[in-house]
Amino acid sequence: MARFGRLDDYWGGGNRYRVIWAPSRKVIAVKPEGTFTVQIYGGGPQANPKSIQMLNCSLPGMKTGECWVLEQWRAPWDCTDKTPEQWNRDPLMLMQGPYPSKGDYFIVEPYGAFPCVPPESLIERVILMTEDSWKRHSQAENQVAIEAAVEKDQKARSARVEDRIRNRLLMGGGETVVSSRHARGTKTIVDKYTTRDVGLPTTPGAAMTIDPRKVRRGINRELAKAGNKQFEFTVKV
Repeated sequence: MARFGRLDDYWGGGNRYRVIWAPSRKVIAVKPEGTFTVQIYGGGPQANPKSIQMLNCSLPGMKTGECWVLEQWRAPWDCTDKTPEQWNRDPLMLMQGPYPSKGDYFIVEPYGAFPCVPPESLIERVILMTEDSWKRHSQAENQVAIEAAVEKDQKARSARVEDRIRNRLLMGGGETVVSSRHARGTKTIVDKYTTRDVGLPTTPGAAMTIDPRKVRRGINRELAKAGNKQFEFTVKV
């Protein structure tokens, strides 16, 4: 596997890829009741024996997780987004072993059809596909994509804040307004009403927002107060 790349001595000097027997991958787990060894791959936390990760693959006649797997090494910053201090304070992280300061290996492909080590040609094909996916975009392209995603998120947050402010400045403080012309749940502020909306009697063929009978009564009262005097007044409709 060395021909597919080796690590610098700082990272341990091993191969970048390796093929292992899945049940042989174990870590030391630390829990309140004590320290013990647990498998990485297997039937999952509910199986017997327990494992950290469920590997839904096995050789014929064997338990879940009993097969060969291809693993790839990754740097610490690709293993977790936690700092060493955060890792050591989290019991779930400690269950997976100590902080991966030298990086760690992650599964790429399980081989459940080969009782012996899978053929090199098949391993090489999977590795080439994996490398191609990692190198499809340059580091500069990845950086531009990350910056664009951050900028998009900031704009979305600013728009949400602006919407909240605008809603609070509306009549009624942006509360829901319900009328006969609007569906329940709308935030549209209604500022024009028909006589039907305000519950006044209507005249066929006309749309008025005042009661004509109230206008006539008001005029009669003014005439009674003035007697026979001549005067002019304006009724606003």
